[in-house]
Amino acid sequence: MTRNINILNPIQKLYKYKFFGFQPKIEIFYETKDFIVKTCSSLNELEKSFSLRYKVFYKEKIGKIKLTGIDSDKYDKIADHIVIIDKNKNKIVGSYRVLSSVYTDNFYSESEFDISDLKSRNYIMLELGRAVIDKEYRNGIVLALLWKGISLYTKQTNADYLFGLSSYFTENPEKAAKMYLYLEKNGIINKEFNIIPKRKYEYPSFENLLLNVEYDEDIKNEIPSLLISYIKAGAFVSGYPAYDFKFRCFDFFTLLDVNNIDKRFERKFKKWS
Repeated sequence: MTRNINILNPIQKLYKYKFFGFQPKIEIFYETKDFIVKTCSSLNELEKSFSLRYKVFYKEKIGKIKLTGIDSDKYDKIADHIVIIDKNKNKIVGSYRVLSSVYTDNFYSESEFDISDLKSRNYIMLELGRAVIDKEYRNGIVLALLWKGISLYTKQTNADYLFGLSSYFTENPEKAAKMYLYLEKNGIINKEFNIIPKRKYEYPSFENLLLNVEYDEDIKNEIPSLLISYIKAGAFVSGYPAYDFKFRCFDFFTLLDVNNIDKRFERKFKKWS
């Protein structure tokens, strides 16, 4: 006798159990002629956001295939997800994960860095992570709209600081050292909050490497676009990078004081949004 067995695929299982009852903690909504900026408010929107992350982080960045076809971790359920929707195609083309200290004391960055000093200051903070933009939409407009979403979210939570990891996708430690030296020379390194990589993510002898590589001005051409945006906004990098073996990249802990956002940066992105 043949038995009919109802087998759920991995994505169905994920959304049935892990994200059942998901609701945004903060609702934002902003609309232009062609796009909508909002926080995810349904499982369908979450799935599309995670699928875009998989497309960029796994297929595009490291050439890796996952059977689920999504990128998701334990922090997604306690986060909000700001997405940009192309109204004409009903397609999510940009996404940003936001973890607010108003709602959680656990952050993804803590898996790689010791941020206990920063947390002890009792600031209201937003961790920004998993930033992605569809390859066809990397023209500045969608990035500006993501910043618009972050701005709206920041105002609703009265956040003091924004922070997150800026990934430099290279397995070459000398390039990472040159990147650090460039940032240091240009006043972008600030160690005020004693943020250091955890031992598991600490690149061996990175300090010695800094003493043995030559300063290279041209490394500025390899600064990740996300980090460039943070720097233009007035952010700084909090010391040595961590090395992420899973994604094969160096992660720079990046911190932005909301009260010190560069006014020129604000004006530029208001123009686009």
